[in-house]
Amino acid sequence: MENKWSLRLAGSSVVRVVETVKMAVALYENNMPFILSEAEAILRMVTGIDYIGIVPDYIFPRYCHGYFPKDDEIIDFMQLGFEEDKTIIANAYWYPLEKREYERTRVRKNDRAKNKR
Repeated sequence: MENKWSLRLAGSSVVRVVETVKMAVALYENNMPFILSEAEAILRMVTGIDYIGIVPDYIFPRYCHGYFPKDDEIIDFMQLGFEEDKTIIANAYWYPLEKREYERTRVRKNDRAKNKR
């Protein structure tokens, strides 16, 4: 059996995709075989048709795949930050919030006084 090797490029995060695409183009132009991991996601990113998940400020915007439907193939995440860019907000697709119901409890005056001590 013949020894074979393969070259795999991976780098679909927003901070790596430019370098990944440059390497892929260079390999392609020089007829070097390679495998491009997450090729469809990278294509969506460089053509501007990808989705970026917006997460609350208390969630670090990495590895947040579990917060979004798998079918949406969201691979990059961000927070709005302090500026809360109106352009981003206006053009974002917002998932419906889950309705949560809580039971109201009545706190008696004596209970409040005990909790303050």
